[in-house]
Amino acid sequence: MSDARRIRDQGWRQGSLLPAASIRDGVHAPAPLTPSDEGLFMIVSQDCDLIHEDFDTEPFAELLLWEPATKPRPDWHHGKNPRHLQIRARHAGEDPWIETHARARATIDRRRLATLSPDPEWVVDNRDVRLIAAWLGKRYLRPAFPDAFNERLTPARSKLANTLKDFGGPIEKIFIHVDPDDELPPDRPYRLVVWLVMRTDDYADEDQRSLAEKAVLPMERQLSALPGIDVTDCQLRSAEQVTLDDASYLQHWDFDYLTHRAETET
Repeated sequence: MSDARRIRDQGWRQGSLLPAASIRDGVHAPAPLTPSDEGLFMIVSQDCDLIHEDFDTEPFAELLLWEPATKPRPDWHHGKNPRHLQIRARHAGEDPWIETHARARATIDRRRLATLSPDPEWVVDNRDVRLIAAWLGKRYLRPAFPDAFNERLTPARSKLANTLKDFGGPIEKIFIHVDPDDELPPDRPYRLVVWLVMRTDDYADEDQRSLAEKAVLPMERQLSALPGIDVTDCQLRSAEQVTLDDASYLQHWDFDYLTHRAETET
């Protein structure tokens, strides 16, 4: 039996977890990693790469180090922060929060997986596995907005960040449309559409939706008060209310874009 077949038969898939201590030796990372005794490595390689027959073409499996979270951080949920991520895993009948950092990445010789098995006590939902893959890619795919637009936001960043800190926990994503997508002189305004988007099941929860709704009016007022910004639409939506046509002109606006800059500038 080939090693690739053994990897598949052992049950390895993207999102599989195992204790970091079990593969501490042989892990290679661009930055030093010091897993705790409770640390977990997650396989983040795509399934086809993971069981590829050619080990010269795909010699390594990619890993992401997770640690138990000391407390929930809503601003690190749903992939809202491109540097930090928290998710709920399932373990021994509980749903603990675990967290990672975008730099906590490593590789291991893929053949090692032929002799190891995932930890069956740790499970991550498929939806979160897709979120993790998208979150890792977001490091390289985040949209860039005009410098003039960014500069006009500066006076409101701290207020916007505080609004999201207080009420943004249930909000999964912020989508915006900036018109035009060009550098404008001071006498020409940007027209701005802002959609705060929740996961459909969270939107159906009255308490979650009510909390998120408290962010809408403050954000609209804070943005509308900025010279050179005309807010034409600001609303809360569920994910099922965002169509493919909507997504073709909307861009993802990172929470971290606001919170990190606000902290830097104050």
